[in-house]
Formats: sequence, C-alpha cells, structure tokens
Amino acid sequence: MKTKLLSIALIGTIALFLSSWTAMAPVGKTVTSYNFSLPWSGTIYNPCSGEDVDYEGDIHFSGKLTVWDDGRVHNKWHVNYQGIFGIGQTSGDSYHWTGGWNGHYNANVGETYTFTRRVNNIHQGGENLKVIVHNHFTVNANGELTTSTTESGSECY
Repeated sequence: MKTKLLSIALIGTIALFLSSWTAMAPVGKTVTSYNFSLPWSGTIYNPCSGEDVDYEGDIHFSGKLTVWDDGRVHNKWHVNYQGIFGIGQTSGDSYHWTGGWNGHYNANVGETYTFTRRVNNIHQGGENLKVIVHNHFTVNANGELTTSTTESGSECY
C-alpha cells in the first residue's frame, strides 16, 4: 500500500513539474536563415580627388533572423563586398572596396532602427576614400518593412 501511495505521489509530482515547466516554456518563434548577394551600383563623390567615382559589384548577406510570437526580433548578420570596384570619372583611377562587417540587433516590431557603417576604399593613385553609410528602417506591428532609406557620404584618410 505504501509503495502504491508513493508511486501515485511521484506520478503526481512529475505531472505537476511537467505542467509548470510547460507553462514556463518560451514563447513560440520562427527562425529564418538567409544567404544571398545583391548587385549594387552607384556614384559617390571623392572629396580627396574632387571627382565622382562610379561603383559596381555585389554585396553578400548571410545571417539568421528570429521572430518570437510576442513581437521580439533578433537579427545577426555578416556582410561582405564581392568585387565592388569603382572608376574615377575624371582621372580614370581605380577604387576597390575592402572588408565587410558583422552586426546584430534585438528589437520589437513597430519600432525604428538606424545603423551606420564605414567602408574603406583603396584608391590606386591617391588618398584612400572612406564611405559612410547610414541605413534607417521601420518595421510595423505586423512585422512588415514599411520604411527603408540609405544615405551615404565620404571622407579622405
């Protein structure tokens, strides 16, 4: 009889533990991994040489986006530049983008975020050029991107 009561008590304790453990489980989430490249081209003024530089090449993105049911978001990424090169409109000098960058953020849907990054450009024949890029975006309460802007500037180094 004692063994039966102990078994029932043990089963009841395990059931209580499992039910409270399930209640403490994290909110559901969706995890999406991504890995893609986008072509990029544009003209950036080089204040070092006083000329515009025409660029083209690919920007590679990889990372993981996690969205929880309660609206929290985490994004972790790596970006690198693949063959982005430029030609000075006046001098014909070559410019090559170098490096890449890592980033991450924690956010809630319905909020606005801004990121700034600096890209080094090796100038064959003159001072190097640093491009400063500001990205700004807003995600609405449904998790949809509603605003996305990119601004860039440059400086000598």
